Amino acid sequence: MAGISFSGIASGLDTELIIESLLVRQQSRINSISSRVDDENAKKRALNDVKGALERFEGTISGLVEDGFQNRQVESGDEDVVTAEAGETASLGEQEIEVSTLARRSVALIGKAQSSATAQIGAGTLAVNLQGGDSFNFTLTDATATLTDLAQEINDQAGDTFQTDVIEVDPGSFQLVLSTKDTGASVNIQDDTNGGGSSTLSGFDATFLDAAQTNSNGITTEQTGQNASFTVNGVSISRASNEIDDVLQGVTLTLRGVSSGGSTTLKIDSNEDEIIAKLDEFVNGYNDVLSQIDRVTERETGVLRGDPDLQGLKSNLRSLITRFVPNIDQINLRDDGSVGLTSLSQIGFETDEKTGRLNIDKDELKEALEDNFQEVQNLFLGGSTSSNPNVSLSANVGQAFSGQIALDTINDTATIDGQSFALNRVGETLSFGQDTPYAGIILIAGGVSSSNVTLEISAGLASVVEDQVGRFTDFSGIINDRTRGIDSKTRGLDKQLEQAEDRLESERARLTRVFSQAEQAISALQGLQASLGAQTTAGFGLGGA
Repeated sequence: MAGISFSGIASGLDTELIIESLLVRQQSRINSISSRVDDENAKKRALNDVKGALERFEGTISGLVEDGFQNRQVESGDEDVVTAEAGETASLGEQEIEVSTLARRSVALIGKAQSSATAQIGAGTLAVNLQGGDSFNFTLTDATATLTDLAQEINDQAGDTFQTDVIEVDPGSFQLVLSTKDTGASVNIQDDTNGGGSSTLSGFDATFLDAAQTNSNGITTEQTGQNASFTVNGVSISRASNEIDDVLQGVTLTLRGVSSGGSTTLKIDSNEDEIIAKLDEFVNGYNDVLSQIDRVTERETGVLRGDPDLQGLKSNLRSLITRFVPNIDQINLRDDGSVGLTSLSQIGFETDEKTGRLNIDKDELKEALEDNFQEVQNLFLGGSTSSNPNVSLSANVGQAFSGQIALDTINDTATIDGQSFALNRVGETLSFGQDTPYAGIILIAGGVSSSNVTLEISAGLASVVEDQVGRFTDFSGIINDRTRGIDSKTRGLDKQLEQAEDRLESERARLTRVFSQAEQAISALQGLQASLGAQTTAGFGLGGA
């Protein structure tokens, strides 16, 4: 409280209590505004909680779309011969691998073995020529240079090409060994035994260049570099490395040994455990969204109870999850003409009728993946069919589309739901105008001239749900618009609160002054009364005498 409280010293009244009683109405207004600010902030926090759950759900959807069904696992019939890793572009199926030779490095002994790693070999030059044409010169100019100095010079100058070691091959016998880091015949170290471009060792001390060396140039091949030779499904292949990623699309082979009993089978299959884990994340994200919406819209305690936007979102999500995936019946067609999988309930997804929460029967889901993998993938990621094999869907982004497109590649037009659209053509690529609802659809027409091509498209459940969630989480989406409105409202309330508090303090100060002045007046009157009383008493006393 501003100012000095006299608390009715002269009057005997509790002036502070009287002042606060007079200010009750203004304080009540302040409390009301403050409560409204708290309510708006609570609504904002609730909206942000829902947004956080939606954004996490979006993340699981993105993970599902990007790589959820692309996980591959590889089983090798003999891991001592070959192993492999498979990426998302690897074809499912079996490959037969037979290995004749492994790729290996070229290894050469340099000079004569010395009594120690620091034995003096003097000044000289080591010239190394590789079979592929590369050449290197390593020169020491110090007459007191050692075996270790030459090894260090090689490592410093060409450490990316060679591995150099000083090895104690026998007690008291240290040999300089030069190896190529790469494998293959093209990096073979040349010496007198393998023809032209021979490597040489010259100028060093005689003890290092001893004529007893099996190679007159002082360099002896210990291991010849060679390519890997193998077959894939009977096709003969040669590569310089045992790590091979350019034979089978999306597959990296690692050759580990020579085949001894015929070919080894590599089985490439979908990684069902990883896919189920991704779908489990999808379910958990969905359930978290419903839980957050239920919490903040709860009839008795929810700060957004009965909120139509959130209730509408919950209803739409439940509808998307429980109904059949739009137009998927035109995509998941089986060879016998029957319609395959069209909804999540067919692959082990169960919905609690009361709460709407999802659960997965993982055994049923795994069976669906084993029996109809592509159909399950189409349920979530969508797909397309075309009446002409040379016309295909290239992209379906933005507001994902599900439905039929009647395409005329002569006049470059497309008809959807009876409405015709002119298409933009660049080479074989056809696209809708940016001012149309279908701007995210891109088609490829490979030299086709036809007025009657039909495409059936399903965006898949993931894209449809992502579109619905994006309406709330996008920068210009519903939740951001709502929170911006709350921020604007709270700024207005904060201003009202500041003004009300200023008026309250101003009135308190005024009343304090008024009561202070009253107390001073009462005090003065009391003093005057006491003085007059004393004078009267004194006067009566004189008269009596």
